[in-house]
Amino acid sequence: MKKFMPSKSKKNKKMDVMEVLSSVPLFSGLTDDERGKLAKGLKKRQLKQHEVLMKQGESGSEFFIISEGRVEVSIHDNGKKLTVATLESGDYAGEQALLQNTTRNATLTAVSDRVTCLVCDQKSFKSILANNTSVNFEKREAKRQAFLTAINYDDIKTDDDEKLPEDTINWLLGCVEGNLLFESLSGKQRKHVLAHMKLISVNQGDFVITQGEEKDNAQTFYVVESGEYDVLVDNVKVHHYARGGSFGELALIHNSP
Repeated sequence: MKKFMPSKSKKNKKMDVMEVLSSVPLFSGLTDDERGKLAKGLKKRQLKQHEVLMKQGESGSEFFIISEGRVEVSIHDNGKKLTVATLESGDYAGEQALLQNTTRNATLTAVSDRVTCLVCDQKSFKSILANNTSVNFEKREAKRQAFLTAINYDDIKTDDDEKLPEDTINWLLGCVEGNLLFESLSGKQRKHVLAHMKLISVNQGDFVITQGEEKDNAQTFYVVESGEYDVLVDNVKVHHYARGGSFGELALIHNSP
């Protein structure tokens, strides 16, 4: 996570903001001039842990870019709070209310000790970003809805012969404890889903997930039953999974490779 030291002058402050903007993939298509204009319209805002950045159902007039810390994205559905994502440095939020002239579709809450974000007002947002063809905002509402409805319990087969053994299901329950994909499910729902996982074999050297794979093919969640797996990003090892490790949930939640 990239951190930025407090500025000692207006010039340094502007340079910090430009550095943040350059690190956000959303703005990769902007020209230097467009980034400069956007930087002039941004203000820094800091939040402490548990402070709310925006609230579902309220009107919105600001767009947010997270430059430091972690922010929880949650929605309230039928009286229940559902956590649907976590935003970190380089992520953004609040654009949907401005693009569609509607109320906020989620609540954002600081979960780290400190969160620093850049705030863009409605005027700057609409003049620089809203109609800029080089800026492609994600269709977040569709993704959240897909996540909430991705598991249709009525469609899962109930043939006991196809279910995993009870001790395996209980082991899987421990493996997915705290996993974002299962966070909003009840214990019964988790067991119902895990009972229908399938055991597959992977030969040494074979790829389970490929970086940049088409998102239509990234539709599987994995739990390691045996063996070990390395995670490579641009051919550099960044993580290692052994028995009990799980992966693949981010592609399902964010509908991305």
